Amino acid sequence: MTHATIVGWDGSSASRAALDWAARRARRHGGGLHVLRVLGPFPFVESEALWADEVTAASIVSLDDEIARLRTEHPGLAVTSELVSGDATEILLDNSSPQTVLVIGTRHRSAPYFRFAWSFGGQLAGHARGPVVIVPETSPQDARGIVVGVDSSPESDAAVVFAAREADRDGSPLDLVHAWLGPLMNPIRGGDIEGAPWLEDAHRRVLAEASALVGRAAPDLLHASHLDVGTASHALLDRARDAELVVVGARGRGPLASLVLGSVSTALLESMPCPIAILGPGTVAGFSLASLSGAVSR
Repeated sequence: MTHATIVGWDGSSASRAALDWAARRARRHGGGLHVLRVLGPFPFVESEALWADEVTAASIVSLDDEIARLRTEHPGLAVTSELVSGDATEILLDNSSPQTVLVIGTRHRSAPYFRFAWSFGGQLAGHARGPVVIVPETSPQDARGIVVGVDSSPESDAAVVFAAREADRDGSPLDLVHAWLGPLMNPIRGGDIEGAPWLEDAHRRVLAEASALVGRAAPDLLHASHLDVGTASHALLDRARDAELVVVGARGRGPLASLVLGSVSTALLESMPCPIAILGPGTVAGFSLASLSGAVSR
């Protein structure tokens, strides 16, 4: 199944990195590239009408220049563009679907950890109906392989299906990563608690089920499974250093689940070792087991 690539561009260096990443993906996967330039709604004040016209005219020129650059650097790539005025979040979400991959850029930040749950990318991923890829301003160009976090939730299953399809079409290795905290110590008698082998077996079954899901999504794709001891965020960050893409499912927590990402997604966004693909609750239907019937990975 081919997913069209849509990228939000605002003229910044961070959004240019996202634009270049999106162009490379579109060239490999097909489906074309659509570039969205969103201008914030202008105030309805007559004295500022000329200023708004000037901003719009300048934006059209800069967008046309970027499209020309892309067509030069990626001959044969079908590139379309659109300049619209309105709320960026609403417009990008309107363009999100199970048949599209939405790409945005981000700068490296040093703000407190919890603020990343409320980031623009986090809000998009929480509401989007398709995958959202957040691209850092800088990332290693020679990185190879896709890493996907596994936890048996519906969102994680969606992430596994998406990651398998991406890796299959890219010809990239795929690593499934599941983490658990390991057996606890008995504070009185010492040693591992009873049932620890059973707990480990249960976690291995989570990986085995994810591996079977990969087999459904991309039957010819070779992949590896890893059961790591520790937190999921640490396990993924450790493997993300050499990856071209990390994929996670995000279901959030509490009454604001659609606005605030879970701790694993938030930790990845805080560090941004490489591009991060997030599949939120809205993606489950489009990347479920049912969606695999009749789907062709290539």
